[in-house]
Amino acid sequence: CFPVFSAAGKEMMFLERLEIFILADQLKTVPPKIILRIADTFGNRNFFRRLEAIILHLDPATCDLKTLASICRKYCLITAIFYVYLNGVDEWVMPLDDLLSVMMDKSFATAERRKYFVILGWKLLQYLQTIFKGESFPGGFKLPFTKLQSLIQVIFFSFKLLS
Repeated sequence: CFPVFSAAGKEMMFLERLEIFILADQLKTVPPKIILRIADTFGNRNFFRRLEAIILHLDPATCDLKTLASICRKYCLITAIFYVYLNGVDEWVMPLDDLLSVMMDKSFATAERRKYFVILGWKLLQYLQTIFKGESFPGGFKLPFTKLQSLIQVIFFSFKLLS
């Protein structure tokens, strides 16, 4: 029914009503085309917290992971990046790699983006702290011991390569 609302000039009304259903966990999967429209609409209006809340209520395993990850990168939705990778494909190292590559990018060092560098750094530290406590991020669910062991080994190996 999205095309009907869009053709009638009521796209924003549709997206705001859709947001209510997503945040109430009544809708866990949204087609990539509509996710992109939500991201463009909310991102252009600087509704980043609302956009991140929407992504955190979707089920990344049933959504288009590539679309969700690109939206998270584009709008610097750091917690959502972790959520998408961890809950979408059970990938615990990729969000670290993804964010570290953004931090190491020379174009990232522009004055307007320096504030995001600090946010990225804090989120990475928060992620590592949560992992070392034996919990998942975000959410704080207990990790199985074997998962915790393998993550700690990978994290130490990654930081050894960086130094």
